[in-house]
Parts: sequence; C-alpha cells; structure tokens
Amino acid sequence: MSDENVTLPVTGMTCANCALNIQRNLKKVKGVKEANVNFATEQATVSFDQEQIQIKDLAEKIYDTGYGVVTATVEIPITGITCVLLGSDKAIPLIFKRYRSKNRCFQALEDHFQG
Repeated sequence: MSDENVTLPVTGMTCANCALNIQRNLKKVKGVKEANVNFATEQATVSFDQEQIQIKDLAEKIYDTGYGVVTATVEIPITGITCVLLGSDKAIPLIFKRYRSKNRCFQALEDHFQG
C-alpha cells in the first residue's frame, strides 16, 4: 500500500452541510482512507491508497457530488537547449543519439536544469 495525502480546493459550497455531503461521498470511494472537508477554508483533505485510486478520481467524485475543484495549467519554458529541434518529432531521437541511452539523456537534461 502506498498512502498519499492531497488537499483539493473545492468550489460551490454554500454551507457546512455541503462540506459534509462531499466528505461522505469521498469516504465511499474505494481506496480512500480518510476525508475531511472544511467549508470555511473551502478545502478537501484526503488520505488515499494511490495504487487503488488517483487524484483525478477524487476530483471526479467531487464533481459528481455537484461541486467543483480548482485546477490550473502550468507552462514551463525550456531555454538553453541547443542540441535538439524543439517542437519537432526528431527532438527525442536527437537527444537519445547524442547520449546513447535514455538514462544518460534524462540525466543530461536534469543536470542542465539543476545546474
């Protein structure tokens, strides 16, 4: 078993009973160990077995209960790579060819961004 904890920002709650409704429904999901929903902070804190369920499944359960979960998309710009054609299908093969193994390729990228 691999337990994980996550806090999800919940939208659409108008009272403490809303929080209890979400909490009750989350606890019914197979793999959920504990669920606490706080109306005041608008957050659901869930402990679950990540081998049985994923975070997206928890969010779907909240949606199915009639509430929302705040999501975001993050774009990370990659700069300083001069050995590949970014945005091309040839990018990974070129990196792989240069470093001759997937692990060495990933290590080179990690070293670049951590250094």
